[in-house]
Amino acid sequence: KQPLDEVFDNKDAISDAVQAELESVIEGYGFNIIASLVTDIDPDEEVKHSMNKINAAERERRAAEHQAEAEKILAVKKAEADKESKILQGEGVAGQRKAIAEGLSESIALVRKEDSDISAHDVIDLLKFTNYVDTLAALDTANSKVIMVPMPTTQFEQFNQAIIRGNEASAKD
Repeated sequence: KQPLDEVFDNKDAISDAVQAELESVIEGYGFNIIASLVTDIDPDEEVKHSMNKINAAERERRAAEHQAEAEKILAVKKAEADKESKILQGEGVAGQRKAIAEGLSESIALVRKEDSDISAHDVIDLLKFTNYVDTLAALDTANSKVIMVPMPTTQFEQFNQAIIRGNEASAKD
């Protein structure tokens, strides 16, 4: 006895076994069997239906595995692209900050060249204030939905001192 799936796979072996069995019985009567062909195996309709359901379930399982693998590949590729994007953004921000620092250094040197009595700290305060005003102007022209409440110039020094204290506190941590 063989499971039905193996019967379909082993038609040739079954054919050979049938031929050998028949030859042993028929030889005594003077007959020769040249070939025994098993051409079609026809199980009950209910068995066929069950086998079809099993095969369909197996194909669906493999399709789900392939789908999951494809989704995994897409997720990995998306993560790699996101990583590369963040690296490039970081390089851009670093370049921008370097250019700003170089510009600030040049501005300080230029202002101090014109007026040697002014301190570097005063020049930096002036540049910070200029940057603040430029930012307000940029927000106005960019159709931005950001609301920024402008502060009076008298409060700028307090704002500047708060930033300095925050930086000093962060440096201590």
